Amino acid sequence: MNAEPSPAVDPGGCAHCGLPERGHARQWTEQAGWHAWVHPSPEQTHRRLRERRAARSDAPA
Repeated sequence: MNAEPSPAVDPGGCAHCGLPERGHARQWTEQAGWHAWVHPSPEQTHRRLRERRAARSDAPA
């Protein structure tokens, strides 16, 4: 669960892979193996939101 995808990940995406719930089905990751969508923890959601904001502020205008 420590290997998070890029900051462009949906803050409400799967706790394991970051994909949105809709259309997730079963996915494979090295850390979690085959898994169904798992609700992200509040900490993951907040971290992802902060990362997205930081990535937006770093992007050239």
